[in-house]
Amino acid sequence: MLAKSAQKFLFFFSLAFFFCKVQASNRLNLCGEIMSPYFIKSETNILSGIDIEILKVIFNKIQVNYDIEEMAWPKCEEGLKTGKYDGALGTSKNSAREQFLYYPKNISWSSEFVFFTTQEFKKNNPRVDYEKIAKNNLRVGVIEKNSYHPSFWEALPWVDETKGIYNKQIEPSKNVETNLLKLSKRRIDLYPQDKQIGLSSIKKLNIGDLDYYENILFKKDYYVVFSRYSQYSTEKYKTILDVVKEYDTEISIFKRTNQYKKLFLHN
Repeated sequence: MLAKSAQKFLFFFSLAFFFCKVQASNRLNLCGEIMSPYFIKSETNILSGIDIEILKVIFNKIQVNYDIEEMAWPKCEEGLKTGKYDGALGTSKNSAREQFLYYPKNISWSSEFVFFTTQEFKKNNPRVDYEKIAKNNLRVGVIEKNSYHPSFWEALPWVDETKGIYNKQIEPSKNVETNLLKLSKRRIDLYPQDKQIGLSSIKKLNIGDLDYYENILFKKDYYVVFSRYSQYSTEKYKTILDVVKEYDTEISIFKRTNQYKKLFLHN
């Protein structure tokens, strides 16, 4: 048998762990990747952006305490699958994610994806489409594990999606900034991204030689999502589903206000 001192230590360790876990579950832990102007992190680690403002308004109104961590999407996604993170910002919908995420009915915002490229490349190639990409063996940048659109994957099909093996013409990177810098350095030819995110990120990075094609590749809706494996629980919200329902009601109301519309005026 364990000595009394050891038993006492284990008892208090277990008790401390229990209370830490309960305390942690009383705050909503969110994750997300940088997507300026929707999610921005300053050099002094201050978080801002359209998504941050939306969360601030709604969670304050429904009295939910929360924390947000910035990280690459693959890490955020893994945390959502285990319940380490209760939710995430700026997430699009697909069938695979619906297996471990709750989606509210109301989106946070909608985006239009276009191809970004260099000014020189666009001058030499006034028009570009999937057929030209394949024919000319053009290099296309993407963000790892981002879903994009069925039409994109039909044109540039996976070699093995389960193993993360991309088409030979695709070069994956961690985030928006890395892809834009690769464009500027001519390491890739094209990069599909939401037009506002691309333009805002180019401005932030102060890159002067990039441009984009006006034709819209596809449109996507983005949500604040919640993990099906979340252990979040408070006196007011017994489960994460209670938060989802309340959030959905309030964002539906907020999106009809001038305050919501003003968030998009200068971006």
